Amino acid sequence: MKLLMREDLKELLDRPPELGASIYMPTNFTGDTVEGPVRLGNMLRSAEKQLIEAGMRPATARRQLEPARALHTDAVFWQRQGAGLAIFLSRNVFKYYRLPYAPLESVEVSERFHITPLVRLFTSAPVFYVLALSQKSVRLLQCTRDSLRMVIPEHVPASLADYLRYDGPERQVAFHGGGSTGPGGRGTAIFHGQAGGTEREKENVLRFFKVVDKGLQELLHAEKSPLVIAAVDYLHPLYRQANTYRYLLAEGIKGSPDDMTPKMLQQKGWAVAQPHFEEEKSKAKHMFLQRLGSGQTTNDLSQVVLEASDGHVFKLFVSSDAPVWGAFDPEQRVVTMHPKPEPGDEDLLDLAARNTLLTGGSVYPVASGEVPGGSTVAAVLRYPEAPVAGNAQRLNGELQ
Repeated sequence: MKLLMREDLKELLDRPPELGASIYMPTNFTGDTVEGPVRLGNMLRSAEKQLIEAGMRPATARRQLEPARALHTDAVFWQRQGAGLAIFLSRNVFKYYRLPYAPLESVEVSERFHITPLVRLFTSAPVFYVLALSQKSVRLLQCTRDSLRMVIPEHVPASLADYLRYDGPERQVAFHGGGSTGPGGRGTAIFHGQAGGTEREKENVLRFFKVVDKGLQELLHAEKSPLVIAAVDYLHPLYRQANTYRYLLAEGIKGSPDDMTPKMLQQKGWAVAQPHFEEEKSKAKHMFLQRLGSGQTTNDLSQVVLEASDGHVFKLFVSSDAPVWGAFDPEQRVVTMHPKPEPGDEDLLDLAARNTLLTGGSVYPVASGEVPGGSTVAAVLRYPEAPVAGNAQRLNGELQ
């Protein structure tokens, strides 16, 4: 089960419209090996019922969900879960991803996959990475405040000692896995004491860090999540010299990561990352309030859908409490809303969020009471909003 990345999200969103199911479930069980398969079975029955109610033939609905039903008897699958699970099924798609946080349990059937619960993985929300570096190991953790999962990036050496056993800067080795050299092995001499070693040793370590950075860029190139370094003091400036990832935080975790469990690294990493998240959200809220009345903000969902479709939304707050159902006709530029989902409807908050993400904007899923302006959405626009009289159509009354 692979790590969900931004390009995977784009692939989910770019598929042609066709009836499919989006399933989210928490998997942070308390040791009950039966709970996961039972929950998934119930959710698949709900998805099948919804597909049939949406007009799909019963046999077709059962066949479309069959790949997920095969997970019931996969004991290894249930032993290797994170805090949550996301499953996407349609006629030509079957994808599932472990999540580092526990989503609300839900089954959504529509012509577009429901991705709002994934927004936090691709915005300034509390998902961060911890890179633990030492002579003995290189570990990458994807974390939230309450959960973590180990990530194994390709083309990254398993340890500094493993890297140094190969001679010469021209080495052409595809690093992945493996162990460090034993006593007497070549290249095991690295930093000695707090001074940080000789210039030759520093050059070796810097070269090693550049290999690590290259491997991380391959994995995280589309990410905006902050990265926290965990290493002994004198390795921090060397890694920062090699780093090209834009979201490396200035503060890191000091001390040998070999003496820290993954849980300790996650907790220490959260202490570093939390102020960053709060600052980003606070800045976005301040920007919205500061620009009120300038034509560069809006709380109107119809307007937000239109502007997000045009790539004009810079910062977006969306309510994470409940979907707002409706439809958007991009050719006629008409937005319609319904109190309950109708055939062909999708979550308009979801639509606005994904278009904002795909055009480089930032999205902040918050509780309804935390949306600036008291609506379901609040957007800061890249350009002054254009007059849209007659473009947005409201049905069944005004939605707030």
